Amino acid sequence: MNEQKELYLHRIRSQSAYPWIRRLALVVALAFFSSAIFILVLAFAFFGKFGLLVTPVSIILFIAGAVLREASIMLADIADSVTDLNCRYEQ
Repeated sequence: MNEQKELYLHRIRSQSAYPWIRRLALVVALAFFSSAIFILVLAFAFFGKFGLLVTPVSIILFIAGAVLREASIMLADIADSVTDLNCRYEQ
């Protein structure tokens, strides 16, 4: 990504009209990551080497958390960009 895009994203993220969406996306992602780790630890604790069968579930939860966070932030970026663009046209 070029420097101009990075500066723009930094500006709209620091002046976001949707800070709670961004925070909530982080909390949801952390919940998914924690669940993945918790399930993996429990699986190994109770089932030993058979706990490996649960590993795909943990991987899916981890990936889902990352994708949901990225998608939520992307939607907030889009909303902030549209708001920023419309504000410029109003002036």
